[in-house]
Amino acid sequence: MDFELAFKRLTGRHVLGPGVFWSTLGFGLLAHALGSGDLANGNVFQRALSVFVAHLALMTIVYLTKFLTRPLKAGPLSVILVVIGYVVAGAVRGLTLQFALFSFQVADTGFSIYRLVGGVVVMATGLAWTSLAFGLKAEWGAKRAALQATKDQLETLLIDSEARLEHEASDTLSTIESMLQTALIPELMLTPQRVLIRLQSLINDTLRPLSATLASSLPKIELVRLDPQAYRFRWRTLITHLRLKESSRPITTGLVLSVLALNGFVKYIPQINPFFLLLMSFTLIVSALTFTRFVLSRWVDRLTTALRVPLVALLLFGLGFLGGLAVLSFAKDQMVILPLAINGAVSMLLVGSLFGINHAASREMRSIEQQLNNHEDKLRWTIAALNGQHWLQKKQFARKIHGPIQSEVAAAAIRIERSLTRGEVTESGEAALQTLRDRLDKILKDDRAVSEVRPVLDEISETWHGLCEIDFELADDLECNLREDPICVETVLEIAREACSNAIRHGSAEHIRLEISFSTPDLVKIVVQNDGTKLDLGSNRGIGSAYLDDCTFSHDLTMTEAGTVLTATVPFRSK
Repeated sequence: MDFELAFKRLTGRHVLGPGVFWSTLGFGLLAHALGSGDLANGNVFQRALSVFVAHLALMTIVYLTKFLTRPLKAGPLSVILVVIGYVVAGAVRGLTLQFALFSFQVADTGFSIYRLVGGVVVMATGLAWTSLAFGLKAEWGAKRAALQATKDQLETLLIDSEARLEHEASDTLSTIESMLQTALIPELMLTPQRVLIRLQSLINDTLRPLSATLASSLPKIELVRLDPQAYRFRWRTLITHLRLKESSRPITTGLVLSVLALNGFVKYIPQINPFFLLLMSFTLIVSALTFTRFVLSRWVDRLTTALRVPLVALLLFGLGFLGGLAVLSFAKDQMVILPLAINGAVSMLLVGSLFGINHAASREMRSIEQQLNNHEDKLRWTIAALNGQHWLQKKQFARKIHGPIQSEVAAAAIRIERSLTRGEVTESGEAALQTLRDRLDKILKDDRAVSEVRPVLDEISETWHGLCEIDFELADDLECNLREDPICVETVLEIAREACSNAIRHGSAEHIRLEISFSTPDLVKIVVQNDGTKLDLGSNRGIGSAYLDDCTFSHDLTMTEAGTVLTATVPFRSK
């Protein structure tokens, strides 16, 4: 049993709502009408007023129970305390009802064990039933609202997102091109010592802020949660998965109804030993429900909902009614047999459906939860895919600045710094600058819509050649399949480039291994292993971390004995 769910369903805000109040009042009137055959029928107004007064006492204890148990943590003990509160509420209701009947001169005495036990068994069961039902309604509504929210967002996401960055591209493109041609290239003509300072300043003061500014305009799409009130609950959905097998609990139902029956035996069949009648009623109920649970349910539970639900209710009611007639046949007062048998049938229906609906609701909740998880997974996949698409279409120069340009500048700076350390100021420094000029010119003129995976990985290895050994594993058929989704290709390559750059520059890695594969048909997994130290992304999150958050389905950075491992999955859209 899920005690946390049971506690929430029995003590939620719905308990103070009008649904529980009026439903239990109606049930109380019905129970009194069926279980009070000994009272004169002419005092209808006084009897109804007595039931209403007793109901106010019942709900007062229920409200008090809710407020007293609110601070408790959900668990077995808290559920037991709530059940005790419900039992006390039923007892208070029974005592108040008898006293009100006596005050209005409908009953001859102000105290009755019959009312007391009846209030505990009948009203506590009815109260639990209505509280659970409205608790399920609230929980169901919240989950359905969340499900509808993700469904609606999925339907509108693709339509609305395409136009979000349409107005940004042209001005950004010309601005970056001008900056690179007028500021970056002339700086490369200075002396090696000044170049090192300028290159480091270029990375820290120009390239990083610029790339971060460009990336910040990517859409930040998040899951939207609807208010549960936005979902209109329909009671018929509550019994969609109602099954006879789960509604037929022989031992539990037999104990509840036998205690209820014993209360009537003492009053209406005093000439027969009550324990004999208790054993008889318990045996009848258990036998009938055992046959129902293990034989009839195999046939009934296979029927369609339209046939199964009314048949389950009819069988539970019929079993309680026939059992009541069989036991009450010993009663001398023939006037009480029919109403008390109906009362037993209603109690059987309530107790059985309480178990059945709880199971049905749990089953439906699991189904909704699975749908919700599927919708959220699909939504996360779509968000990552769209962010990748926006990045590819609108942020080409941001990619060039933060990716190959910054990597080339950083590699040139490291080479020049090492040449200065070794005293080789002129030749190696000028060679590094010339290589940088050539590679930057190639990057700026590269207008390819889609990159080739293997050549770019080779280029990454060449960029860091002599500083770090980079190996990669990529199957030929995988490379061919990746061409079906240019956005996925660019995202994978950017992650590879960023991971290598960070591992070398911040983690002092000397060996890196990249593995690219399909984790599922619609997700590409990239694993980057290096022997460097783990980066503290929480305290120093830049554009690379933001990019992983926005454009991957999932990502994880872990530390192993051999070094650091980045694992990321990227949405793949096959044609």
